[in-house]
Formats: sequence, structure tokens, C-alpha cells
Amino acid sequence: MDENQEKLSEKVYWFWISRMEEIGVKTIEKLLNDFISIKAVFRSSEDELGRLDYLTKEMRERILSERSTDKLQEDLDKLEQRGIHFVSYQEKEFPEKLFDIYEAPYYLYYRGELPCSLLKNINMIRTHS
Repeated sequence: MDENQEKLSEKVYWFWISRMEEIGVKTIEKLLNDFISIKAVFRSSEDELGRLDYLTKEMRERILSERSTDKLQEDLDKLEQRGIHFVSYQEKEFPEKLFDIYEAPYYLYYRGELPCSLLKNINMIRTHS
């Protein structure tokens, strides 16, 4: 195992999976059922991933090829420097109200501040006609 993997926080593993556009909420849910954590997915072998019929060949290849631990923390730090924040559902900052929606996201990218969970929210939906 890569020594740097031991030093990475769970947040960095979530950042890793978030960069894979082809892996959405439903696939992440299945991965968590099979591996318990995103860190375990990151560490999984080619054989383990090959047994999962819901992963496409492209998904498996991307998971296996995007494991540069040296760049993950660095890239996350660069985002923060640009005022872009990343939060996973496991962090206390993650908005509680998002857990109430169907297929809630496992992570968010945002600028500014997240809403306080004690405040009432007003939702606005804009549609194009």
C-alpha cells in the first residue's frame, strides 16, 4: 500500500471520487454497499472491481488509473485557495436538509457559506419555457 494513502483524510477520498463524472449517486451507493467506505474503493484491486457488474469498463479503468495520492491533497488545497470549498456528507458542515431529498448528493462544491441548518429556507426553481 502507498504510504501516502495512510495520511489522506476521508474527505480527500470523497474528493477523489467526486472528480469522476461517470460515477453518480446510485453507483456510489452501490460501491458503499460493497466496500463500506470510499477509502476502501480507492484501495480496491482490479479483481474486486471486475466482479461488480454495475461498473462499466470505463468506470473500472478510471478508478484504477486515478489514484495519484500526491496530487489529491494538493488539488483540494488549490480549490480552497480559489474560494471553492468541498464538503462530503460525512462532515458536520454538510447541510442536514439535503439528507431529506431523493438521491441526496454525497458531496458538494460551493463558494461562500453553506446555509445554517436552523434557518428556514426558501426554494426557488427557474424553468425555461
